[in-house]
Amino acid sequence: KELVVRVKRNDKLGKEKSFSNTAIGHRELIHYISSKKKVRLCLEATGIYHQDITIALHNTRNIEVMLVNPNASRKFSEALSTRNKTDKVDAGVLAEYACRMEFIQWEAPEANSLKLRAFSRRIIQLTKMKVQLKSQLHAMSFAEGTPLEITDDCQIQIELYEQSIEKLTSSALKVINSTDELKNKFELMTSVKGIANASAIQILGELVMLPTNLTKKQWVAFAGLDPRAYESGTSINKKTRISKAGNRLLRNALFMPA
Repeated sequence: KELVVRVKRNDKLGKEKSFSNTAIGHRELIHYISSKKKVRLCLEATGIYHQDITIALHNTRNIEVMLVNPNASRKFSEALSTRNKTDKVDAGVLAEYACRMEFIQWEAPEANSLKLRAFSRRIIQLTKMKVQLKSQLHAMSFAEGTPLEITDDCQIQIELYEQSIEKLTSSALKVINSTDELKNKFELMTSVKGIANASAIQILGELVMLPTNLTKKQWVAFAGLDPRAYESGTSINKKTRISKAGNRLLRNALFMPA
């Protein structure tokens, strides 16, 4: 509901100030931190709640934005021996992060990329709910006392989910076909064995949010598919596994095709 901000100037950390996480609050925040000099602002990714403010800040002159993975900011806070966990403390930690760590400027995705990701994630949600309902219906079929009205209702809900998924899939394909870049990427993906429309929409919906200049290793790391070695001295040498320190939705989308 709110954005807590702390400004660090000349090695001095100011008091916290709060703004509502609304369009009005965003304008007030931008006015508060605006300066003739360049301002660097670091915020933590929180679901979709950071999206609008990040875009608003990115579109403001003299403001550079860095978006931090919550896992990275948490470990940075632990390295500072921070004992408390409050919005005020977190804002101070992020200010320190912006000062001490390499500043990687956030690149705003295009409008079509945001649309595609929204369609993709909603399709994932509906598919998960449909699968859950199918499992419930399967269990009900083994119980003789289940009223027919209940099983009929479940069947109707499943059909509604399927209709919604079909409709949103059609909308996602329209977004993909609206630009040559997305269309070419989609055609390349579906040319890969095991990847059809459903998987390609999910994979592309996550990848379009990334900067275009990433290396192959960075793409793999973003999906959490990079190998994680665990060795210590001569006695501990555990089996290497994937890190899973990345985008869970992208990793899930790749599972069935793999």
